[in-house]
Amino acid sequence: MKYKLALVSISVSVFLYACANYEDYSYAPNKSPSGIVSSSSMLNVKLHDNKEWNGRKIKPENLCNKDGGKNAYSPIIEVTDIPKDANYIIAEFNDESCDKLATNGGLGSIGMNYNGGRIFYIQEIGSESPNLLPHMRREARHKGIIGEDGQIIYPSCTGDITPPQQNTTDDMQTYLAPCSGKKHHEYSVTIKAVKRGWLRRKKGEKVLSTGYISLGKD
Repeated sequence: MKYKLALVSISVSVFLYACANYEDYSYAPNKSPSGIVSSSSMLNVKLHDNKEWNGRKIKPENLCNKDGGKNAYSPIIEVTDIPKDANYIIAEFNDESCDKLATNGGLGSIGMNYNGGRIFYIQEIGSESPNLLPHMRREARHKGIIGEDGQIIYPSCTGDITPPQQNTTDDMQTYLAPCSGKKHHEYSVTIKAVKRGWLRRKKGEKVLSTGYISLGKD
C-alpha cells in the first residue's frame, strides 16, 4: 500500500511540475532562445491595384526621381490571414538584386498598429519624402545616400554603405522607390505580423506570421 501511495505521489508531482512549466507553442512552432518567434504560417499578401503594379514590370512613374519617376509612391498592399494575437504590421521594402539592400527593409521599413479585422491595407508611402500617414511609424530608413544636390546616390551593392548625413530633413526619408538605374533589379516587400508589448516597442516582439510579394523589375 505504501508503495502504491508513493507512486501516486510521484505522478502527481510530475504532473504539477509539467503544468507549471507549460508554454503554448501552438502559434509559434519555431521559437528561438531569444524569445523572438518565427511562425511557419504565411500571410496572404497581394497588390491591391494590379494595373498600377502588376508584379512583373515596374512602371517608369513608380521609380525614384533619379530614374525618371515623379513623386513616386509604394503600392497599396492587401494583407489577410493575420493571426488573432497580432497587434502590429511591418512592411519591409527590398532590392533583391543588391546584397546590401536585399533584407530588413533596404529600401525602407514601416510599421502600423493592427487592431483586428479580416483585411488590412498598407497604404501608399511617398518616395524620398519625410512624410508618413499618421498611423505609420518608421521602422528603418532606406539606405540610399543623399547627394549634395538632394538626389539619391544608390549605394554599391557589394561594398560598404556610406552612412547618410544625420540631422537633416532628407535623413527623415523612409521609403525609396526602385532606383538601380534601370538595371532590371528585382524588388519585393516582406510583411510581418507581430505581437508587441506596451507602446508597441520592439523589445520582446514576437513575429507570428510573415508574407512576401514581388513588385517586379525596373
